Amino acid sequence: MSQAQEPEIAATPVAVTATVAASADEALAGPPLPPAGAWRRFFARLFDMWWQIPLVAFTLTVVLSLLSPAFLAWATSPLGAQLFAFVCIPFAFALDAALLARFGRSPGKALLGLRVTTCDGDRLRFRAALLRNLHMWLAGLALTIPLLNLVTMARQGLRIGEDLPTSYDEGKYRVDARPLGWRRVLGFIGALLLMGVILGLLARPGHDDTPASAPEPSGAATTWINPETGNTVTVPPAWRHHVRPDADGRTLYQFDLFNGRAAVVLTAQPAGVATLADMARDSSAALEDVEMGAGRFEDFLGHPSWAAEGFSSDDDNTRFEVRVLQRAGVYWKVILVQDYPYKDTDARADALRDLLWSTVAQP
Repeated sequence: MSQAQEPEIAATPVAVTATVAASADEALAGPPLPPAGAWRRFFARLFDMWWQIPLVAFTLTVVLSLLSPAFLAWATSPLGAQLFAFVCIPFAFALDAALLARFGRSPGKALLGLRVTTCDGDRLRFRAALLRNLHMWLAGLALTIPLLNLVTMARQGLRIGEDLPTSYDEGKYRVDARPLGWRRVLGFIGALLLMGVILGLLARPGHDDTPASAPEPSGAATTWINPETGNTVTVPPAWRHHVRPDADGRTLYQFDLFNGRAAVVLTAQPAGVATLADMARDSSAALEDVEMGAGRFEDFLGHPSWAAEGFSSDDDNTRFEVRVLQRAGVYWKVILVQDYPYKDTDARADALRDLLWSTVAQP
């Protein structure tokens, strides 16, 4: 097929996939094509990884957050997000292998006119495509380890420049290229810009690119009795309650939001000879890896209290709010913890915090 007869390449991955499905068999049955250059292969792979990894990460996050709400909080933390993205790479390559096995090419390869076949010109089966991708990840991308991957990519690029196959293709596969006309160039640039805009919107501050929450549990609200005061409140079904001891053996009444992005903890201890200033100092010291502000002493619910806010020193994304209240010979403490973006949990967290304080303030 000549360049003038080539179908126009659409500028979106979805449209490209449809085009691939329609023309895959025809492309494989066409005349022999010259080997693809290193740069065209690099940009096709880069394009595919930019949409495959986020898609796989989003899908796995949805599924795993349904199984474990705590997973969502870990996966959206800076360190957790990086580790999880790395874990998603093999799954993204499995998706890429499925596309190669079904259509003979992926959206990135279709946009740039590339096709991957066996040395005999046959389409790769899924297992062969997956093994090729994993070998490429190791020998071509050095497991995406920074700096080291530049060395391996340069090595493979030099082989292609010397008319040699890459080490992961040698003797098994070939990557051919159709003529690169202006329509292909414009189609690829358009798709790349569109994907860049989408990824930029998803990554902008304040935007949550994972589910704002797992599906909220259904069912009736529960009644919780403060064991220390006997006062009762109705807790919404979005919160799960459990009791655990702290490092000093005191009982903590903890409420976790269903999506794992907020928690409210209530505890009490006899005042003894400790002053409110002592409790403020001890409360700050007890929150390890949290950079707390100086705090303030103020009346709260008609009683003396101390309150402070801070952020986790590990990632600056987890917010802590602490208040200690002195009432009738007892120090009450409520700790509120929220993951970014806070606006997603502010209303629920504030409402539950106020409910817990109401069990303290009631006569």
